[in-house]
Amino acid sequence: MTIPFLTGRSEDQMLRIAHNLACTLRARVRSVLAPVTLCAAVLASPAHAQTVTLPKDEAPHSDIVEWFYFVGHLQGIDPAGKTHSYGYQMTMFQVAPDPQQPAVYVTNVAITDLTNSVFHTGSATTSANIPSEYDGFSLSANTWQMQGSSGSYSVNAQMIDQSYAIALNMQSLIPAAKHGTAGQIPYGPWGTSAYYSYTSLPTVGTIIDHGTPITVTGVSWQDHQWGNYNLGAQIGWTWFGIQLGNNTQYMLYFIQDSTGANVQVVATQVTNGVTSAVPANQVSQTPLTFWTSPATGYTYPTSWLVTVPGGSFTVSSLLPNQEFAGAPGYQSYYEADSSVKGTINGHSVSGVAFAEVNPYYQSGQLLP
Repeated sequence: MTIPFLTGRSEDQMLRIAHNLACTLRARVRSVLAPVTLCAAVLASPAHAQTVTLPKDEAPHSDIVEWFYFVGHLQGIDPAGKTHSYGYQMTMFQVAPDPQQPAVYVTNVAITDLTNSVFHTGSATTSANIPSEYDGFSLSANTWQMQGSSGSYSVNAQMIDQSYAIALNMQSLIPAAKHGTAGQIPYGPWGTSAYYSYTSLPTVGTIIDHGTPITVTGVSWQDHQWGNYNLGAQIGWTWFGIQLGNNTQYMLYFIQDSTGANVQVVATQVTNGVTSAVPANQVSQTPLTFWTSPATGYTYPTSWLVTVPGGSFTVSSLLPNQEFAGAPGYQSYYEADSSVKGTINGHSVSGVAFAEVNPYYQSGQLLP
């Protein structure tokens, strides 16, 4: 999925070409998704019932929408002895409304530089045939790349302004968590979705911070989700990937319809590598504080009281401005590197999380 004709050109030329390509791709996707919006019941029926089989389903599928998602929490010491803390996100969205045509790939990268209170983002739009791969994936957008299988992954990306670059490797010590029923979840207005995660990925690598290489370690989280969604229906969600210090992780998915009502809740607990579904009526989330984006005008929660069986905790964004503001025609969303503190079964717990808010009131936007 590289674009060879960008090689050897000036930065201004690359930006102009990338802009023109993005405009062309957006126009093409709108043209093929427009009938889905108008005739969703006919052209975009909800995903068929399916279970997740690993590692087979690590490979890309031919469903209308699919995404490969990595986030993580990293720490390191620079050559001058200063400690740095970062959050990162790298997500590749594959949009394939017509299996006879190349898919559109939108890749988003974000760095939360907690040491300098900076949130920096980059995005690339490319087009390619869906690769024929087995038991894993190797996907790239220009020079950005993600690849791996069976809990062993690598991600590499450099911001176009060269402010930050990441080169990370991760290896899970526990099995993947299949959400819902054997990896199929109900997905509110969009029907159903295949979905699994690696919820605890010890991570090592390098972040280049404005020219300074910093060796980092930490923990990542991987999501892989796909389906033939009913894209004619409006949807939003608040999602949490929570990693506690007691070897417990939670995936909490609060799915909303166009009115903002929670119409589906999917929850998973992983303790010492053992996955169990949590009944929807035993979890909740209540926003506590808010931040309004000067870029989009959207108001996002920045902290939440989250209840789970046995107790509750507060999830707090570590930097208010962690909005991934989409280019015109693309979705904007909040992707927050966060801390966690609370009490479960009478014991104090703490940890880290990513909290994602996809506003339900956005309409007429392309994924992501």
